[in-house]
Amino acid sequence: MTTPDTPPATEDAAQDATERLQAAADALPDTATDEDLRQTLAAEKARIAADAWSTHPGRNEYGHLSITLPGGRDITIGHVEAVQPSDGIAYIDVWTGPPAGPPQYRIVNPPLLVPDPHGDITITEARGRTRRYRSDPMAAIADAITGGAR
Repeated sequence: MTTPDTPPATEDAAQDATERLQAAADALPDTATDEDLRQTLAAEKARIAADAWSTHPGRNEYGHLSITLPGGRDITIGHVEAVQPSDGIAYIDVWTGPPAGPPQYRIVNPPLLVPDPHGDITITEARGRTRRYRSDPMAAIADAITGGAR
């Protein structure tokens, strides 16, 4: 079981995600619009989330991942799939059981970060408040499908 105190994501994984997002942005032509950038980054975030799912070491013998969120709420993720529609922004489909039938959740521009007071990613807001995060796409997805149960 994955808990916020024992993140499966390493600094290498966070660095890899950062590099992938930067490479995707850098690959855009100089004439790209802000909307092009948003769509490109959303597509790469969906691929990163799907890759994190497919390689996550915490999946059980059935391929499911159980995550305990702050507050003790448990969530099971059964499958994550990246979808890139030809005419819109990328998203991920999430099943909380076997991937049969339609997904239980569809997340547009999926999150990759979760709050962590000891996280290696620091974001300073305009008002000077600093927040710390760690890269953990599966915990971020679990948090998103529970409505941010904190």
